Amino acid sequence: MTTHWHASWSKPHKGKITDTEKELVRDHLDEINERLAGQGLRAISLTDPEHVERYGLQDLARERNLELEFGLGDEADTETSVDAKVA
Repeated sequence: MTTHWHASWSKPHKGKITDTEKELVRDHLDEINERLAGQGLRAISLTDPEHVERYGLQDLARERNLELEFGLGDEADTETSVDAKVA
């Protein structure tokens, strides 16, 4: 029995996204996007508000945006830098 994400995640669909699907996308976004691109399908974008809302990617989008915007890669560094900027 396969329990990895690809066992449950085949292609994007127009129906309601289940909590399980949201969790799979959050936990394996890069792998899923590679697979989608390999199939010629559109990727799930952290910069597309509809994608972020649909898949519950708010925290991940925020984390990755901080990494890109401030060149941060570690959560501890992120908190320290954000606190310093706020102060």
